[in-house]
Amino acid sequence: MLTHFRFYYNTPWRRLQENLKNFQKNDVNNERGRGINYRERKNRRVKSMRKAVRWYVWKERLFTAAGIPDCEWKILGRTVAEHTAEKFEADIVEAFPDYAEGETLVVLRSSHTCLPRSAVEALVWRAESEKKNIFFGAGWVLVNGEDKSEAKYVPLKAGAALLSSADYPFVAECLRHEILKKLLRHGVIIENTDGVYVDATAFVESGAVLSHDVTISGRSVVKSGARIRPYTLIEESAVEAFADVGPFVRLTAGSVAGAYSRIEGASGINGAKVPAQRECGATHGVENEMQRARPREEK
Repeated sequence: MLTHFRFYYNTPWRRLQENLKNFQKNDVNNERGRGINYRERKNRRVKSMRKAVRWYVWKERLFTAAGIPDCEWKILGRTVAEHTAEKFEADIVEAFPDYAEGETLVVLRSSHTCLPRSAVEALVWRAESEKKNIFFGAGWVLVNGEDKSEAKYVPLKAGAALLSSADYPFVAECLRHEILKKLLRHGVIIENTDGVYVDATAFVESGAVLSHDVTISGRSVVKSGARIRPYTLIEESAVEAFADVGPFVRLTAGSVAGAYSRIEGASGINGAKVPAQRECGATHGVENEMQRARPREEK
């Protein structure tokens, strides 16, 4: 028995099993140690970041083609703004918050949901490291108050700022289709205390090939050679840069609508006659018609 026991434990196969077991045990301990240290460092970074960062959810008013305010849509008894505020531990504000020197201001739009928190925090770190304001379609990261009129457009991943059944499985599919139809076909009319303007960021994807087009007075913007960028003010058939209007377009009552997309190099757009289509109170808005291109054939 003893000879057999010594022979069994001295075989190369037994030694290989023991070494493999010890290696797996040490590897698990090392992974646990690295995981704990990584989480501690990450939590410290997040806590230190939140001390200097103010989070807000701007309660914007979006209207569908039927004129129904988008902020009235509720999911499980709460609006999208309330869900976003709880997710990011932010405060809901009616007006665009003021920027104070020496801090970072994050303003999320209440019309966007399904925002990945890690991606937004990564953009905050990027804006602080580059010391440049960032606009990511679903909100702003302001780190430079002296130059608020300029912001770098860094879009989130495709579909990250749209309502999807993956983020909220309990949302009815008809509601999702209604929101997408409003964004892609009818444009988005936003009303604030100062006026009405058109928000074109819903269908702009950082210079990528658009799956739909924008027309002004029947003329295609993309086919006319336009390069669409964030922040554009379209007023009285003239196109102004974002640097002239600031991060939040403020228009007086009765003025023509503006848009968040810069249109450059479009032949025949500046001279086009922009008709006033909508009336909301004492203000008039311009409606950018959107036509979807041919859908891709699914295999």
